[in-house]
Amino acid sequence: TSADAETSFQQAVEAFNSSNLDLAIDLLKTTVLLSPGYADAYNYLGQAYFKKEEYQDSVDYFNKALEIQPEHAGACYNLGVALQKQGRLEEAIKSYRRAIHLQPDYADAYSNLIFTQDFHLDIDFKEQQAERQKWNQRFILPLAGSIQSHPNDRNPERILRIGYVSADFKRHSAAQAFGQLILNYNQAQFDVFCYSGVVKEDEITKQFKDAVSGWYSTLGKPDKKLVEQIRNDEIDILVDLSGHTSGNRLLAFGYKPAPIQVTGIGHDAPGVTTVDYRLTTLIKTRLEEEKHFVEAPVYLDFSKIMMLSPFKFERQPTSI
Repeated sequence: TSADAETSFQQAVEAFNSSNLDLAIDLLKTTVLLSPGYADAYNYLGQAYFKKEEYQDSVDYFNKALEIQPEHAGACYNLGVALQKQGRLEEAIKSYRRAIHLQPDYADAYSNLIFTQDFHLDIDFKEQQAERQKWNQRFILPLAGSIQSHPNDRNPERILRIGYVSADFKRHSAAQAFGQLILNYNQAQFDVFCYSGVVKEDEITKQFKDAVSGWYSTLGKPDKKLVEQIRNDEIDILVDLSGHTSGNRLLAFGYKPAPIQVTGIGHDAPGVTTVDYRLTTLIKTRLEEEKHFVEAPVYLDFSKIMMLSPFKFERQPTSI
């Protein structure tokens, strides 16, 4: 019956959220036997197989969900992620665009579209930046009226408070790039706060936690709550470490919770007008490309920023 299918589905979602994937899959397959037109169940099956790294099964189930419910924006987004994982960038881009068409405020789908285009050989730099400008116009500019003045103490002799925002304070390739900044900062001059979207913490997370003055988990916290926390911490310089990669909190940067906001250490600059500066080098950004950026460049001496990773693990590809 439909009641039995719904009960099975709810139990499956509970198992999925508890990372009991095999049980979730069994319950979801029971659900679709009882109710073959249950698109959400197929969508969850796709997600469960994705987490098991069985990507073709994942793609097949997302497609099944969309066959039943073509306007399912979540399944479109998830299909894009699974296709991207398989290196099928053209199809992934098409799927993200479809998700955005169905749900124009789907910020994550737009971020993944931008991230994927950065790796597509037939999409040039100008076009990549144009997509960032569209994202900025759609999601950041409307927040301008919500920006408040900052209460930070203006005493030039005091310790500066720096905040880093990332979902990658863990065993991850991105952490190798920014690790030294957080583990070896000058404690006489700075207080460092981390705003972490890490889902599964590990020994690397613990190293970061032990090194900093303040730690705040952003998981499940809406943007306004995160903005409130950053303002309460009176952060002077807020640093985006994610760009448009998975777990980014770029919308929080749109509220300008810190007087100075910086990007450029993680994936490429996100194109956010409320971010003041972009850390770069003359090797990474050619002068003729500058007109396509909204963040002002701060050029670093490449010879002085080559840092050995503070962690002992092999480099992993950046997640989506």
